Amino acid sequence: MVEVINRLHDLQSRGIYVRTLDGLLDTRALGKMAPLVIGLLTGLAEVEREMIRERTQESVDHRRRTGGDLGGRPGLEQVKKENILKLRDEGHSLRKIRTLTGVSLSAVQRTCKESERLDAMPEGDVGYEIHNRAVELNKGALKPYE
Repeated sequence: MVEVINRLHDLQSRGIYVRTLDGLLDTRALGKMAPLVIGLLTGLAEVEREMIRERTQESVDHRRRTGGDLGGRPGLEQVKKENILKLRDEGHSLRKIRTLTGVSLSAVQRTCKESERLDAMPEGDVGYEIHNRAVELNKGALKPYE
């Protein structure tokens, strides 16, 4: 905010006046009150930006607490993941699986790598338990935590 006021004062001292395209703000007409008005508008804009940031963060926190959607691309359906893993276990190449399933090569690779990582986890590991719970939720066998 101070930078805007200083810039405006510097421009006025050189005889340069600022007027918005819509004509709502004209530093020539404001005279010595221009820095005050610009400072006030700049301050209000900063407060509004901070309020938007806080509201956005509150919304994200609420969606995380309630299990809501945080956006982004939806993940691959569990049925497709299981099909990919089944085909891989049968010995098909990643490219052949891509052709058979219609899923992108990167998604096939990611699914196989994720499965290998989970298979290597010890059974009591928290990540292993979370994965198994997610699989059961997707199958409809479990209800979400309340």
